[in-house]
Amino acid sequence: MKTIIIISLSSFFILLFPATDAAEPAASQTKSVRGIVTMKGSIRSVTGTQEQYHKKKEYGPFSFYSVPFYDGTFQCDWKHESTQKVILVFDVDTKPIKHLLEVYINGRPSKGNVDIDKISLVTYDQQKPKVVTETFTTARSGVWHDTRGAFKGDTVTVSIGDQEFQLTHQSLSQHKVRCGIGHCWGTLQTKDVRFQLP
Repeated sequence: MKTIIIISLSSFFILLFPATDAAEPAASQTKSVRGIVTMKGSIRSVTGTQEQYHKKKEYGPFSFYSVPFYDGTFQCDWKHESTQKVILVFDVDTKPIKHLLEVYINGRPSKGNVDIDKISLVTYDQQKPKVVTETFTTARSGVWHDTRGAFKGDTVTVSIGDQEFQLTHQSLSQHKVRCGIGHCWGTLQTKDVRFQLP
């Protein structure tokens, strides 16, 4: 059992997730941008520098997984060598692909690494971002963090370890075409990337 923070209702309740089979994305569904990728066993390491981050207009390395779904869960374990912002994105195919939801773990949408005791969820309504920021127990460096984004209808539940945040927005029921995880600079490791789909 885990405690859920309901952002839209500012209340608490208990939620149990049923166990379902999870599948890993194929290599052909995986793509990295702005980073050097190395593999050691099942652990994927993506490295970028602070200089590259500023050169690319403050965009860091990202790994994308092109697995389309409406309802379902994206899961992965991640570990960073320093305590900084990690970003999850969930995209829709609007030609070009655009973000449906962004999750800023250890921070806000602002550039750089600030407010590491916050988590921010960003949705889009007619291209305009709506930002919801909550207090968050910082996800520290050197530790694996089990992280997931679970979509059901117009609601998403984002969990990092035992911390969970739920957000309802009408746009979230759209067809997701890819998910991604990224960071500013340094090395981000990921493993056990998987999708649970109905």
